[in-house]
Amino acid sequence: MAGTPKEPKAPRPAASGPVSLPATETAQALGEILAGRGLSQYRAAKMAETSQPYLNQVATGRRKASAEWIDLIANALDLSPEESERLHRAAAKDHGFRIDLTKKP
Repeated sequence: MAGTPKEPKAPRPAASGPVSLPATETAQALGEILAGRGLSQYRAAKMAETSQPYLNQVATGRRKASAEWIDLIANALDLSPEESERLHRAAAKDHGFRIDLTKKP
């Protein structure tokens, strides 16, 4: 009824274990690169002038990264050509491109 206060919502029970998000090649590669450089997602996002929530979505596999976004991150973090290629290959795989064309599907 109007004017009657609502009861507060009960707290949600804690998860029994870690929440499993869909893993992607890009998430794995980006996570390893950030960890190897001692960078947080927040710091990497600031360096790349991109939003931290977007970087988090890519880093947790909830969003696929575009080639342009990979370039932005690679340039901002001053990645080596090998690291940049690794991220680009990972993103291409996440988008369904076959990288090793010598193997038959």
